[in-house]
Amino acid sequence: MSISPVPSEDSLTITLKFKVQVKQFKTQHRNSNIAAEDIELSINSLTNFKEKLFEYTQPKIQRLVTIEGEEYYIAEFDPTIEQLARFAKIRRNQHNYEIDNLTWDILTNWSRNPPYPELSILQFGDHVTNKVRYAKVQSLFYAPAEVDNSGAPSNAVIDEIAAELKRVHSNHFRAMDIVWRIWATDISRKPTHMHPELILATPPIELMRLFDLATPNDRQWNHFNNANRTAQQVVGDLNERATLTLSDLETFETKFIQSLDSLQNTISELRNDAVVLRRIVTLARGSVDFTQRYRQMLSTLSGQDLTPFLDMADRFERNIEDMPDIDHDLFQS
Repeated sequence: MSISPVPSEDSLTITLKFKVQVKQFKTQHRNSNIAAEDIELSINSLTNFKEKLFEYTQPKIQRLVTIEGEEYYIAEFDPTIEQLARFAKIRRNQHNYEIDNLTWDILTNWSRNPPYPELSILQFGDHVTNKVRYAKVQSLFYAPAEVDNSGAPSNAVIDEIAAELKRVHSNHFRAMDIVWRIWATDISRKPTHMHPELILATPPIELMRLFDLATPNDRQWNHFNNANRTAQQVVGDLNERATLTLSDLETFETKFIQSLDSLQNTISELRNDAVVLRRIVTLARGSVDFTQRYRQMLSTLSGQDLTPFLDMADRFERNIEDMPDIDHDLFQS
């Protein structure tokens, strides 16, 4: 395997164009479900080319299964860049190129001279070479239809599919319940990954004659039923919310009553304290007479320094005058 030197950092960036097609297995023509497209990759080295090619290819080659000792990828699994050569094949001028054997000179030549190389992306890797092996891979990816002990389709699955068919198609088709179940039974026999697509499709041709086209009245009746179911659901939600609201109100009421009781106790304590305080103030104010008599007694003394005693009398009178009025309505019993 020959690999050219990595170009220096001052090398020019080149642009490669590819015609891309996606294949489910190696010998198959391109997958008709995935449209072919042209892509452009601007690269500055061989390593950069592999990185960008892997970035483009990766979403199409994810998920891992093992068949007969070989690994295959698609969806929900991340292969590494070293595995890129198993899924991406390049062809130009009727010549196949292995990605691991490409050189920078080859890529530069492709960027300058037509035609564009063709890039084939193999969803399951290069080991899936025919339809038989592809079928084995498919069987591992998708779950089979559910069956009961007798091997018949499960009634629970059929009921579920029939209900979904009615929901999707009852505005357009009319039929008896048995017809919906026949259609559901036909779908239930298919692999489960196909059910959503089959449910959205119109009835099979062989069953179409069992259905009648819905009339405007039928569609109106279905809309009425749907609206009625929606209304019932809304009413149920409102009832549930109303129950929760009533419960919340009862809780709030209980807490509020407890708070009122606590406030009443506090007010009672304040009233009791106010009664005591009122008595103290009354006694203090009543002692003014005593102060005046005290001054008169001091004035009868002669030849003594009475200044400290007079100052004490003045201070006592001022304190009494500064006492607040506590006869507030809150403390009236």
